Amino acid sequence: MNLLQGIDQKYPLFVSLNPKREIPDHLVFDRTEFDHPVFDEAAIAAQIRVAQLQGRRGTWFAGAHLGHGFHEDGLASAVRVARGLGAQIPWDTGAIAAPGAPEQKTRPAVLMSGFPGRDPVPAELF
Repeated sequence: MNLLQGIDQKYPLFVSLNPKREIPDHLVFDRTEFDHPVFDEAAIAAQIRVAQLQGRRGTWFAGAHLGHGFHEDGLASAVRVARGLGAQIPWDTGAIAAPGAPEQKTRPAVLMSGFPGRDPVPAELF
């Protein structure tokens, strides 16, 4: 988190989700409880109906609620809308293009300087 959030390395910051054991209070910077949506059968059925409505009357829907409720689901739904509108996705390699989607130009992925790991990360996301 230090590198991602620009926090001084002398204050190591980690995010713990559902730790297996209690973290000592003196090591805790903040405690925050978040809830993610819980999708019941009606919600899943609504997601399917929304997908069938995409583009009708020039109306498109995007949001994390159209997936599992995570940030990545919101981005994925926005990309589906952009593709539906014929937009090119700047970081798309064409590897996961939707059936019938317009052909995309390949653009080399960019590694953000100082970003750990070897996986290419689209600079536009930062």
